[in-house]
Amino acid sequence: MSKYILNQTNQINRFCVMEKRSYILGNKGCFGMAEKYIVKICKVEQLENGMLLAKTIYDPAENIHITVGTALDASLILKLQERFRAVEVFEVYDDRKAIRDSNVLDAKYVGKYQSIYIRLQDIYIQARQKKNVDIEAIENLIEAGGFMQMVDGFKAITQVHNIPRDSDYLVHHSIRVAILLGVLGQWLKMNKEILRELVLTGLLYEIGNTQIPQEILDNPRTLTEEETKQVQQHAMLGFELLRYGQLKGRDEILFGVLQHHERLDGSGYPGGMREDNICEFARMIAIADTYDAMAAQKIYLQPMSPFAIFNILADDIAEKKLDANYGVLFVENMRRALNGNWVCLSDDSLAKIIYINEKDMRAQPIVQTQGGEFVDLNKDKALSIIRLLTEDKV
Repeated sequence: MSKYILNQTNQINRFCVMEKRSYILGNKGCFGMAEKYIVKICKVEQLENGMLLAKTIYDPAENIHITVGTALDASLILKLQERFRAVEVFEVYDDRKAIRDSNVLDAKYVGKYQSIYIRLQDIYIQARQKKNVDIEAIENLIEAGGFMQMVDGFKAITQVHNIPRDSDYLVHHSIRVAILLGVLGQWLKMNKEILRELVLTGLLYEIGNTQIPQEILDNPRTLTEEETKQVQQHAMLGFELLRYGQLKGRDEILFGVLQHHERLDGSGYPGGMREDNICEFARMIAIADTYDAMAAQKIYLQPMSPFAIFNILADDIAEKKLDANYGVLFVENMRRALNGNWVCLSDDSLAKIIYINEKDMRAQPIVQTQGGEFVDLNKDKALSIIRLLTEDKV
């Protein structure tokens, strides 16, 4: 047990006790109860007078500049703003507020998603029944229908994980992969025109599955060898469905649809293509598709933890199946985006992710339980993240 004096501007001394990975400040208020605190990373422009510093700041000569627990005032905030982008501060831990903060679903976002879902489902039904894809209608979803509003950086990642996937899995999967591709395109700083083409490819790349018998797609058991071969035809079927229509000549989209299951080492299908023979859109789709397919709850399969998926993606990147340039960027930013999400641990307890090493694709996060306990999942091997939690589960 270690103690740090917390120097308040009002000259009241508090003691910070590190115990069971939670911070407890020994100042007893009018209720005679010790307050629990959590450590929060705060942007320097959001610092306020009275906030307590949660980490000692050193000057360039490694001398203590501002000690842990110091209450910030205007002059200290100005100094911090000159040197840092963000610092760690203490925040009072409130169980009720923690639960309120877990309600991450945004009503406007969900409404927009559901509207897109209904319209895209109609387009997929038409493709199944009439073997015709209304490209103009899908482009209208992107341009005027508000799809690009859902491609909203880190917020989009949280929403994608939390919106329920009821009804048509294929349509949900296509929308979510298109959102992931849109966010990836933003991280790559694509121009708007190319970004829209990439998103359009994401909404279309599974369209060939509309030509596969529905009973095979919905089958909860392991597919037979013959059924597997039939399902693997969807990439070619999608390509054939699109190549002579409104997308004629838009090769990046067409080959993105055709090649999204190809792998750089030649182990993919339908053509066993290698490296430079695989188009850029297909390389990006392969990453987003792999991630979302494992993150989804299906009739016969529970969703995997994102951190388990990151390990699989890291293996595929190391084995040169997936493109490292896109894969590493995707995983790093996805890890950053998941900070603050609630998760279910292997002992069925709930916790909130409070720190992730973004640069290490295999590192587990540090979480904080509902009781305020900090757990480093890299050290505590007995615990692991089972899944992210949706609003209703928290």
